[in-house]
Amino acid sequence: MALEPEVVKQFQQLGWTVASDLFNAREVAAMQVEIERFKSVGLLRNVATDGDGESHSEKAINLQLCPMYAHSELFQALPFEPKVSEAVEGRAGSALFFCYGTPHCTGDNQSNSERAGVAYHFLQVEEAANTARGDPVEDDRDYRPYLTGPRAWGGVNEYGIRVARTWETQIERCLTGVKPTY
Repeated sequence: MALEPEVVKQFQQLGWTVASDLFNAREVAAMQVEIERFKSVGLLRNVATDGDGESHSEKAINLQLCPMYAHSELFQALPFEPKVSEAVEGRAGSALFFCYGTPHCTGDNQSNSERAGVAYHFLQVEEAANTARGDPVEDDRDYRPYLTGPRAWGGVNEYGIRVARTWETQIERCLTGVKPTY
């Protein structure tokens, strides 16, 4: 799914954008099921703070799990879904990452509802400034999905298994209550 030109322009100008129709209702439902699973097994932590931005809140809820990929086959498969990789590749300019889900922040949650965001960072290796070693990513930070280029192996390099083209299978698994394989 290529991003509309005005969406790309907003991203280039403001550093963020919204692709509101990127996921359909079934895909969103599967993500919600997976986040509820995270909650039920205690993987999420509440990073909400009270007014000062530092004191842990006992009233507000802003859930976070980072990194998420290590805990979910669904979220491992997501970046390799063609419409997602096409949207990431289709953006113009030299941004090194792309986030989606709710806004990627841990600021104050002003709502009466829980908030959980899903964010991924995609490295555009061809556009990244090289480090002194000539590699754009330090070894201990090399967990971003490679979607294009010689290091793009469909998840094998990142997760040890091929997850490309498994998005629909993972959606079905989540929606039918089948437990993850790990």
